[in-house]
Amino acid sequence: MSTMVMKLTALVGKSRSPGHGECFIWSRSGSDCVIAIDAGGTKSVGKQAAKHSPQILILSHDDTDHIGGAVSLINAAKKSLTELWVPTEWAILMRQLSESDPEDPLPTKDITIDMESLLDEITEKLLASDQGEGLTLSILKRAEATLAGWTSSAGSHEDSSIRFSFANDHEDRNGPYGAVNIDEILQRVKKRADALIAILKSALRRKIIIRFFSIDLALYQNQKDWEREGRPGVATLANASEAPAAANVYLPPGLPQAFAITRLSVQNRRALCTLLWDEKASLEQPVIIWSDSDGQWLDVQSPKGLAKVVESLVASSAPHHASQNPAHDRIWDELTLAPSSLLLVSAGGQHNQKNRKEYLNAGLHRGCTKCRTANPRAVQQVMVEVPSHGPARLSHTCHTSH
Repeated sequence: MSTMVMKLTALVGKSRSPGHGECFIWSRSGSDCVIAIDAGGTKSVGKQAAKHSPQILILSHDDTDHIGGAVSLINAAKKSLTELWVPTEWAILMRQLSESDPEDPLPTKDITIDMESLLDEITEKLLASDQGEGLTLSILKRAEATLAGWTSSAGSHEDSSIRFSFANDHEDRNGPYGAVNIDEILQRVKKRADALIAILKSALRRKIIIRFFSIDLALYQNQKDWEREGRPGVATLANASEAPAAANVYLPPGLPQAFAITRLSVQNRRALCTLLWDEKASLEQPVIIWSDSDGQWLDVQSPKGLAKVVESLVASSAPHHASQNPAHDRIWDELTLAPSSLLLVSAGGQHNQKNRKEYLNAGLHRGCTKCRTANPRAVQQVMVEVPSHGPARLSHTCHTSH
């Protein structure tokens, strides 16, 4: 009889949009290190994920459907969780807010922020910064005070002529990302920042080690990040390099820069991608979790050797919940290198979304949380089991053509 060596479990929870959210749990026989990748969109998913006793929680980006259950997971897994891996922008935003004036969020003149220049500036500072003290509770408290001051003063800026122009980035015709006035911009920054503060504060209070990872740093450095960044032999990040000095990066204070950083932290294309190892010393049958990444970074990393890893994948998450969003074409193109036996798992996504043809064409090699048969009010799951001998198998396959 074959011995189970790996298990990947996709979790979703009950919500008004059934199945929305994404959380993966990975475990391996002979290893006491359980990994949670994202925490779903609800507290119930976070609590359910905590029952697997993860040692590491990786939060790919700050979309609500990926971090909504994070605080619940951190608090419920207090006996097992030792590390939290998050994007670099989270630390940079906390530092920027902590050094901003709570009573003066706006500059005295119009300001244009070029996002590409901002990314270059951040990367340069990450390379030049010393590690320093890192992220602390005092930094988070100052960031909270800034947000409270900005929110209370929003009304006094309703007639402000300040414009936000984000060159080289999407801008809604009604204003930056649909925010038509200062109050809406303030509320968007507050919503994003408050969620991150709650997660980081919960981790720091429980003495959990927080590690920050940068996609831009990985693209700058000529390294095989998937072999070394994270915990080699267990889980590494395919598209990011660790940035220990993230909390020491200084950016100009004020609302415009804060808003720009929140736009970076939520972008799908900047989501961290996790590579899960099958053995301590090799990547013979790895699993990859793409999260919501658009995969453009593959143009750099794939030629370095990541393509060889994709050629040996045993299982993969379906990019962006298997949606038809063309922004994720690059990942689907890369997956054509994978074996025909590759198992695809789709977690969450909008309940009425149309699925990608490549996912549908996978036939019995695909499984999703939409086809669950359990009580729709309960947390649902789909599992991939990889035995030491024989093919990997799904706990159930999709039974509709959705």
